[in-house]
Amino acid sequence: MQDLSFRNYCQQFFSFSDEQWACSLAFFEQVQAPEAALLLAEGEVCKHFYFLEKGLVRYFVWDEGVDRTKYFSLAPQLFTSTDSFARQIAAEENLEAIEPCVLWRISREQMDLLYEQVPEWNTVIRKLLAQVTAATDTEMREAKYEAARDRYQALLVEEPELIQRVPLKHLATYLGIAPESLSRIRRQISQA
Repeated sequence: MQDLSFRNYCQQFFSFSDEQWACSLAFFEQVQAPEAALLLAEGEVCKHFYFLEKGLVRYFVWDEGVDRTKYFSLAPQLFTSTDSFARQIAAEENLEAIEPCVLWRISREQMDLLYEQVPEWNTVIRKLLAQVTAATDTEMREAKYEAARDRYQALLVEEPELIQRVPLKHLATYLGIAPESLSRIRRQISQA
């Protein structure tokens, strides 16, 4: 089983011994999701916590019949519908594979058992949730106060891979503008 990127990613939160890691891995299942696969639909209870080893996942909501992108997870990254998974309530967003993905997943029940066997995962998850909360706060602040052009330019610098891999229509809804407006912004920036 290829788990190096999974382990390397988790090591930034806690330095697992070989024994702890082998025990941990037994609780996860590796799965593949094709492009456009829906990992979670709005209204369902999120049953899994994921590690994205390869690929790209989009979080989106339906807002008055319009598909609006809230966030992207780019490999390598741990992700889930945080509130739905933690509280086992209906999800407020959809999770979609934008491209073919390789994922490691763990159910809520298996995670509870993992906490008993390898308590250090409590540290990993706590640190991860703090990171996600900080990123979400930043996203919301930027969406509220920064112009779409400024946010797009920040993406060019901070996450150029997203610009190359995310379809224009999803990138536009993430920025809160129409695809035509994003095309205009891209044209203006390339001519500058």
